[in-house]
Amino acid sequence: MPDRQLSVLVVEDDRDTRELTEEVFRAQGFEVLLADSVSSASKILETFKPAMVLLDIAMPGGDGMGLLRHIKRNASTASIPVLLVTGMPRESLPDDASLALSVLRKPFDVSKLAQLVRGFSEKMMAR
Repeated sequence: MPDRQLSVLVVEDDRDTRELTEEVFRAQGFEVLLADSVSSASKILETFKPAMVLLDIAMPGGDGMGLLRHIKRNASTASIPVLLVTGMPRESLPDDASLALSVLRKPFDVSKLAQLVRGFSEKMMAR
């Protein structure tokens, strides 16, 4: 477990997926903040800067891609890595999905998510 705790904001409207990703991040020693909508995630990001954001692209009441663009255009959040999760086929992703650290397709393999989280955590701890 890391000497200092990293934080992640999980933005996912599906409760089961949100809880699953929370478990994976907690198992890697992350502090986890949860948002079930783009608007609640935006409010959290006004006052809290997580080490990483896991962001669902398609959610009712908000556009995950719009939040990704906002994060990357805002000086106070631009350096936060974003991991996109989506059920969209790769060829259907918008061009600006490349702003994200990685794109994970739903349904995703938990071991793949854990591997990505571990790799990210190791890079952050090496800083």
